Amino acid sequence: MSQSRISYLEKHAAEINVGQLLRVCAVLGLELTIGTRGKAKAAAAPGEDW
Repeated sequence: MSQSRISYLEKHAAEINVGQLLRVCAVLGLELTIGTRGKAKAAAAPGEDW
């Protein structure tokens, strides 16, 4: 994925779809985890608001 494509997606985040998000995560070596809001909140660091 090119830097220009990543920049475009950053500037137009509302246009990104799940496939594109997963590809960006793969390129950056990230793992995407999805959970219920209650569990995500419990896992957040103190003072961190998601």
